[in-house]
Amino acid sequence: MPKVTFLMDGDESSGDFESGTRLLHAAQKLEVPIISTCGGQPSCTDCRVKVLQGMENLSKPEYAEVSLIGSVSHITQERLSCQAKVRGDVCVQPLRLRRR
Repeated sequence: MPKVTFLMDGDESSGDFESGTRLLHAAQKLEVPIISTCGGQPSCTDCRVKVLQGMENLSKPEYAEVSLIGSVSHITQERLSCQAKVRGDVCVQPLRLRRR
């Protein structure tokens, strides 16, 4: 099972998840406070993450995601956590977090 790791200001949270799990769902299971205004219906960009390792282990961006963040995710290394599905080990940094 793929390992998903979230790095946040020196803190780390990780767990093993089934292939096909969306990053947002993994974050919710691990209680990572990623903001998701639209609830996973790709209409905002609040749940963006920067992929630190394992971009090749995520599903390719589909039209809805590309229309929101552009087609340069291979350059910016950013993805919407509500759309990116895990296919292998990945390490990401959430770009916006809820205050605890």
